[in-house]
Amino acid sequence: MAAPSGGGGGGGPVGFANSFTGPSLAFELIGQHGYAYSGSITVAQNTETTMAEYTSGNYYTVAGLTVQGNFDSMGTSSLAVKITLNGSTIVESETSASNDSIAPFDNPIPVIIPPYTEVKITLTKTASGNHAMQTLLNGRIYR
Repeated sequence: MAAPSGGGGGGGPVGFANSFTGPSLAFELIGQHGYAYSGSITVAQNTETTMAEYTSGNYYTVAGLTVQGNFDSMGTSSLAVKITLNGSTIVESETSASNDSIAPFDNPIPVIIPPYTEVKITLTKTASGNHAMQTLLNGRIYR
């Protein structure tokens, strides 16, 4: 069965067996709610890594972005998260594992996404080594 109209194709209707098919770069819709799981993606040193990228549909979204990973093992590395809408940066936040809590992005970063908008979420890490990171954008849509 195909994904409901307006979804990115990575998920299916709630209540169907195997409706979650894994991480997807698109924003998946379930009724009036939506989500985008990046899955575990390796963020390399000084490389901007795309965690999610999609174009919103005929709705606006009130959402929160959370970032997960093993911050404790990052040492003095810093991690920057960036959200761009139609190429314009609306959020750019950086944290250093040595100065912040184990999970400095525990509180969701709030974002409102207008209709028909190109959305891109990236992470960039400084210092040596690669780290597996995950992002989750979830919220409610309004038509």
